[in-house]
Amino acid sequence: MKKFRWLLAALVAVALVPTGSWAQERGTVTGTVTEAQTKRPLAGVQVSIAGTTLGTITNAQGRFLIPNVPAGAREVRISLIGYGVQSRAVNVVEGATATLEIDLAQTAVALDEVVVTGTAGRQERRAQAAVVATVNAASIVETAPITSVADLLAARTPGVSLTGTSGTSGTGQQIRIRGASSLSLSNEPIVFIDGIRADSRATQLYGVGGQQASRLNDIRPEDIESIEIVKGPAAATLYGADASAGVIQIITKRGRAGSGFTQSLSAEYNTIDANFTPPSNFAVCTAARTTATLTSGDPAVPLCFGQPVGTIIEDNPLVRYDVFRTGNMRSLNWSGRGGGESYGFFTSLGTDREEGTLPSNEYGRSSGRFNFNFIPSPQLRIEAGLGLIRIETRLPDNDNNIYGYLGGGLLGSPATVGRPADGWFASNRQVDAISAIDNRNVAMRTTPTFSVSYNPTGWFTNRLNAGADMTRTEAQNFFPRNEVGWYGTANLNSGQISQARQNRDQYTIDYLGNITTAVRENVSADISFGAQAIATRSDVTFATGIGLTTNAANAIDAAAQQTGGQNYSESRQLGGFGQVQFGINDRLFLQVAGRLDQASAFGADAPPFFSPKLGVSYVLSEEPFFAARAPGLLSTLRLRAAWGTT
Repeated sequence: MKKFRWLLAALVAVALVPTGSWAQERGTVTGTVTEAQTKRPLAGVQVSIAGTTLGTITNAQGRFLIPNVPAGAREVRISLIGYGVQSRAVNVVEGATATLEIDLAQTAVALDEVVVTGTAGRQERRAQAAVVATVNAASIVETAPITSVADLLAARTPGVSLTGTSGTSGTGQQIRIRGASSLSLSNEPIVFIDGIRADSRATQLYGVGGQQASRLNDIRPEDIESIEIVKGPAAATLYGADASAGVIQIITKRGRAGSGFTQSLSAEYNTIDANFTPPSNFAVCTAARTTATLTSGDPAVPLCFGQPVGTIIEDNPLVRYDVFRTGNMRSLNWSGRGGGESYGFFTSLGTDREEGTLPSNEYGRSSGRFNFNFIPSPQLRIEAGLGLIRIETRLPDNDNNIYGYLGGGLLGSPATVGRPADGWFASNRQVDAISAIDNRNVAMRTTPTFSVSYNPTGWFTNRLNAGADMTRTEAQNFFPRNEVGWYGTANLNSGQISQARQNRDQYTIDYLGNITTAVRENVSADISFGAQAIATRSDVTFATGIGLTTNAANAIDAAAQQTGGQNYSESRQLGGFGQVQFGINDRLFLQVAGRLDQASAFGADAPPFFSPKLGVSYVLSEEPFFAARAPGLLSTLRLRAAWGTT
């Protein structure tokens, strides 16, 4: 606690450093910022005078006004998330107004890109000691066959690996950033959607052989503007102790103030070929297998009956029963974007349907989103959003599962004694027995978000985020009643149905503040601070019915035996952080930060957890001596190091 108080005191001390005399001659800088390609005005652009605390935000018409600028040669810096940073030289004359017309374009120089971080201020990539990778989702979706968020991340950023939990439709991927970070805790990165903590777990209420759905893939890629990935344990200082495995920031599309209404409609149909020839099963006909019969008089091993001893028999039940099919994917998506003088909006509707290459494998997603942003003044920006998603999944028993198609087909033997004549799957299971198992899952997800940004001056920025991620899930697992002993246990063969319902809510509220100041000429200080509260509630009720009189009446209350139960859990997390970043000549950046977390998961008597962080970023290629000694060798060279504990 003493360390944390010391850090806060340091922040206040730096903020109070004087920045120069007020009595000197002053003028005004004004102008307009537009997008380079479309020439439309850009709202919310941060404009500041380098070396001072003066600055402002452009209004809906892209205009800005900075009064009381010290006279003389000045540098005006312009930045906006997703665009590069521009610098313009201007000569400020006492009592006069200097006017600038600025075209802001996306830059190919990654170091000048403005990125989203866990602070309220707009940070350039060059100043970040931690690695921040950016995925331009809006551009990728237009040129590549993207169907999920996982597709956007796959093979697009170094150090991020994705491993599929299964090949069936509707299942998700395991995400690792720089490999595993813990032997006992989750190695999945945490996810934020528009600043709100989101549920990204791999979930399946009933096991189907390791196949799991991912809540991350609930989000339509067409609704995403960009994705930013913060790597390394140093991210835990800004996002909390559970961010040691990394952070994925998803920024959805927003409206454009002052632009006309544009809309898009897309329809797509694709087929999914199995593209897989399963291996055959072999067996040797022994003397017993060539003559053995069942009590019914039928051959015990039909393929060996009457064959010479030593005959090798072959069977491929997956091919013979034509288990694999040609799957398909269908999608229909519409979106609209526009805005007026001081507001903008984005809305979308979409539906996706998919049939996998295995029977009883289906996936469906229906979603809608509405985002609204309002800029009543250059100092105030209000954003609100609502996402509605419905996911329907039907998964076959498969993978690491003795009731699955692949397990039954690959582990079966054509010489198994006592097998029914029409089935060669393992444990006397027939194709009909496997396809009769019904696993269904329906999830309804609601994600409201709200954000207010208030910048009373050009050097003081505030942002408040609030929102929730609420999911309602219903799952069903059904084994039909049968008289031939398909499933190997009395309970399953008598007919069994299980149902579960889960209500999971996660609420986030977080405040972020940022102060920028000039310590002295060519030395700047960026002070960030904030607090965050997250509450999670999960309520699961489940019931099972065993012993059905008929498969048509597959309800739990119609079963001979009925059992049930409930699991309920709550967790709360509260954290606060402070960070100071010094910039020297806009090339060397030093960071020191700390975060204090308290969570119900720590235990009632556990003390708060402190996470320190140190970092340095040095753009060596911009030093005059580097260009002089190695001209043209490297266009960009940045050295960085970061340290943090969790």
